[in-house]
Amino acid sequence: MQDYKIPNRPQMLHASDNQRIAETSRRRRMLDGTWEPDLMETLRQHLSPSRVENWGVPDLSTNLLETITRDLAKLYHETPTVTHPSANIERLTARNGLLQGLWPMMQSAQQAILAMRECVIRIDHVPAGELDENGTLQYRIVTPDFLYLEASPSAPDIPFYYQEYRIRSLRKKNTVSGKMEEPQIIWTVDIFDIRNKSKPVFKICEVNQDGTLGEDLTKQFLGTAALKGDKYPYRYQNGFPFIPCVLYHAEKTGKLWNAYDKQSLVEGSLNSALLNSFWLHICKSCSYEQRYIAGLTLSGLEQRDMEQTARRAEISTDTSSILVFKQDADGMAGQPLIGSWSPSVDPGKFMEAIHSYERRIASSFSISSSLLRESGDPRSGYSLSISRDGQRQAQRIQAPTFRVYDSKLIQKIAAMANIFLGESLPEDRLYRVNYAPIPLSATESKELRDNILQLVSAGLMSPIQAYQQLNPDTDEIQAKLELEKIRQLRQQYQM
Repeated sequence: MQDYKIPNRPQMLHASDNQRIAETSRRRRMLDGTWEPDLMETLRQHLSPSRVENWGVPDLSTNLLETITRDLAKLYHETPTVTHPSANIERLTARNGLLQGLWPMMQSAQQAILAMRECVIRIDHVPAGELDENGTLQYRIVTPDFLYLEASPSAPDIPFYYQEYRIRSLRKKNTVSGKMEEPQIIWTVDIFDIRNKSKPVFKICEVNQDGTLGEDLTKQFLGTAALKGDKYPYRYQNGFPFIPCVLYHAEKTGKLWNAYDKQSLVEGSLNSALLNSFWLHICKSCSYEQRYIAGLTLSGLEQRDMEQTARRAEISTDTSSILVFKQDADGMAGQPLIGSWSPSVDPGKFMEAIHSYERRIASSFSISSSLLRESGDPRSGYSLSISRDGQRQAQRIQAPTFRVYDSKLIQKIAAMANIFLGESLPEDRLYRVNYAPIPLSATESKELRDNILQLVSAGLMSPIQAYQQLNPDTDEIQAKLELEKIRQLRQQYQM
């Protein structure tokens, strides 16, 4: 197998985008589990090189950013319910429908959105014969560190120019011999440009290391030239062009990027990992009495790091070793001294201090201390997590924002299904997404039902309000429809 060398990712044209990408890349690595270099950089910022080496391998077992965002990403823990008031959308929602591949991926996507504050969900058409005999749609998470976007001043948080950095393999023909050369790994960009609605463009270009666009490679990869004007395929039924992706924001801020939001949690997560690395160092290297000698030297010491400023001497020992001391010729006169100091740090108290620090860091993510739970079981994988009440509160806060983007995404999925798969789905914005609530415990569920039944019996709550209490993510219209459906079924089956 040939070993291909992947070139470094090209720079962006603007310094602000390079800074944004550096921050987002760090957050992505912390979610991917490839963040050891970031932790090592944090150690180097706080410690001298000799102390970093003395601590040994850093502890990657604690990652507050990953833990907290995973605990809060609960909108898609079950498959959401998608409805449309006036159309049959089973092609989307059926067991083998077009949305079934989306929802499992959205569990990871929501966590990435909460951590990086933005992410794109892109829709791709897969032709017949590749994954499905009739063709299908596929979905991808695109993180912001691979994106350059532009937006209209009238809608600054919605992109109308999309540029995605992707690695591709390209074989070129030798101009002298006419033979095909060995494949090369290059950086390319997928460009969707609808700034001019009458002349939209989709093309694939090579990108140079300085961020400038190179050769148009659309024909090499798609077999046709750039799709411009009337050839641009991504259009609604009314002819209006769209980009086959949706930019999700963790919060509606009216800005295209919010990359530095919640940075205190990112920095705190790295500092927490640093403290846990120090705790591990204490347990394995410092939780014993520090011994000292005066007026003696130890025979057999091996000199280390002589070329460095911080030189040291060491000797290997075990339980069968005998240490031989001799009088220090340059030392003080009189009786030599041998003694020890007690450990300067109690590992148990130090861990309590770390947990207190982590709780303060979690509060930077707008999490109340009453909604945090801490495990005292040393076998537990996480010392800090979000309670069920905290997850329900986060779900209520997140649902309105994510529903807007999910509805827009489904609208574009329907349009692409009509274009490429020959469907006849509605392309309006009337799709409604309902998220399954986090289940209550048996006791909580019984208390809620009893309270609702008493309020309804007393005339203080309508059946519609009662249904909404039992199904928190349901609006009044949907509640009426569901109650009518229940009434009809009860009549049908004489219940």
